[in-house]
Amino acid sequence: LSLPPDSPAVLRIAASSRTCLGFRCPLREACFAQKVLKDAQGWSVVVANYHLFFSYILGSGNPFPVSYDLLICDEAHKIPDAARSSMTVTASRDDLVRLLRSRIFLSDDSSSSVRATNEERSAVAAEIRQEAVRFYELLEVKCPQAKAAFTSRNEELWHQQQVVSEKIRTLLDMVAPETDGEDEEEDGAIAVWTEELQRARTALEWCASVGQYPEWAYWKDGASLSSAPVVSSAEASQCLQSGAAEKAFFVSATLTLGGTWDYWMRESGIRPTAFFIGGSSFDLEAQMEIVVVDTGLSVTDTEYDGTVCRVVEKLTEANGGRTLVLASSHRLLKKLGETFRRKRRSYAVLVQGDLPRTELLEFFRKDETSVLIGSASFREGVDVPGGGLTQVIIDRIPFPHPGDPMVQARTTLEGQAAFCRSTLPEAKMVLKQAAGRLIR
Repeated sequence: LSLPPDSPAVLRIAASSRTCLGFRCPLREACFAQKVLKDAQGWSVVVANYHLFFSYILGSGNPFPVSYDLLICDEAHKIPDAARSSMTVTASRDDLVRLLRSRIFLSDDSSSSVRATNEERSAVAAEIRQEAVRFYELLEVKCPQAKAAFTSRNEELWHQQQVVSEKIRTLLDMVAPETDGEDEEEDGAIAVWTEELQRARTALEWCASVGQYPEWAYWKDGASLSSAPVVSSAEASQCLQSGAAEKAFFVSATLTLGGTWDYWMRESGIRPTAFFIGGSSFDLEAQMEIVVVDTGLSVTDTEYDGTVCRVVEKLTEANGGRTLVLASSHRLLKKLGETFRRKRRSYAVLVQGDLPRTELLEFFRKDETSVLIGSASFREGVDVPGGGLTQVIIDRIPFPHPGDPMVQARTTLEGQAAFCRSTLPEAKMVLKQAAGRLIR
């Protein structure tokens, strides 16, 4: 469906692992997802993505639902980030408000098996919403930046979190069934709702505590707080070894840096027993040219964005379009979009955010002279063979911002060695992936 991820329609038609009723669902026999999992038990080949794989094992603590004898991990350089993503804890204002606006815990169908009336539960839910608003308003006062790291607990935020948490506990006690184990199907929706509300409560407490810094990074991002492990190697390797696979293969074009596997092995926690480096099937020296443009400006200079826009425009015009532009920031992305749309071009200009990613890529592949302007998410997964993409422009080496919460936490954890151990090799790997969009 051509819907943005935050569309309200998605919430109405899609179930997540958090909202699925599981064995309590009265429609479980007709569930297409359960049918696929059941059918997959007899398949010879099962294809899944990292997010699904790690979400089962790290996210829910369950084994992967399909057994396998052989494990092949493509794009294996993504393993550390995928594991980290599955372990990320987020406390979102919008998620909490959505839960408290639900009619599930206020419905007449549930009134016979709970300890409080609709009016009583509704009043407590309103109090939680009010205190949650105060928490996120206080968060905005204490941290007005759109995104910023937390390195220690803020006592005022912690106190307000405790107020919210205690009221959530009160509501959960009110909704708890009076019977134990009876009418599971009837109370399934309430059970899932209470589990999700409890997770939201736990997430808010975890994120507000900043209790495991610097092993975990903590940050504000808009109206939410998040936390993720700085290093996920132990969990990633444990997951990949948790199945009954007799052999595992890890494949990627960017597993080595300078001919060594050290960085990837350290970040993934994987220790292979055999290694193989294959040569490229392309004659890179004959097929591509690397041009470095020295603007003489630092990325922090006020003239940087404008200068980069002029350089990119000139190079793209000279190439007749057919260009993928990878911007290092959303600020520059917006500026580039404005620059290219000031006048009519002989080629179409596609900008990240205009359409869902899959549709942008489809247009880009079909129109051989088009130009696609994107950010970090377009450094990988863009496959345009032939003459439709003859130029890739990267405005700078993709070092993470020094203020990035993960970078800050890792520097605190490992000291100055963090730059050479993780920041520099990661930038090299990302740059290789970005440049690889050209030769397909």
